Amino acid sequence: MCGPLVRPAELAGGHSHTWYYNGAGAPAAVAGTALNAITSASNTVAKGLNRCGLPADLPTVYQYAGATTAKAQISAEATCTGNDGRSVTSWGALPPKYLGYACTYFRSNGTVLAADVLLDNVANAWFTTLPANCRLAYDLETTVAHERLHTAGLAHVDQATSATQTMAPSSRPCDTSRRLLGAGDHAGLKALAAR
Repeated sequence: MCGPLVRPAELAGGHSHTWYYNGAGAPAAVAGTALNAITSASNTVAKGLNRCGLPADLPTVYQYAGATTAKAQISAEATCTGNDGRSVTSWGALPPKYLGYACTYFRSNGTVLAADVLLDNVANAWFTTLPANCRLAYDLETTVAHERLHTAGLAHVDQATSATQTMAPSSRPCDTSRRLLGAGDHAGLKALAAR
């Protein structure tokens, strides 16, 4: 269930990340619960919570700093458009088949300066609690955990050999199995914590 260990990508240093949330444009199905799901996913990555029984004792902190009217500086074409020094998670249009997109900016010493996440609010349906008879809706918590792992410095893993990892590039509708990290995701974060 936890999948094979995968070699982590080059990781950014730093063990603290402060982020803001802009709920404008959140789909109605998740508007009232999105912040809790985003916070939960952020805490999963910060602590290394996993489904493999590995220690969840990482020293990283993802701190929610409050609501903002600022938007993630990411275009509808999924390109990074600038760095205002503030990490914002917000909603907007992304290319078809994109659930979310992260842009991370680093200081010269390799620590994260800012990291924006844009979640698609046009082409995809979302849930935070798996609905009965779910069809073609995606789990917000899984998607945010994936994007937060990008912020930490992890890259995608091979879909064919590591589909159970949170860093697999594709998600299936109605799947919540990757809310918690796989062994490879956890190994990558442990490498980050050791720097």
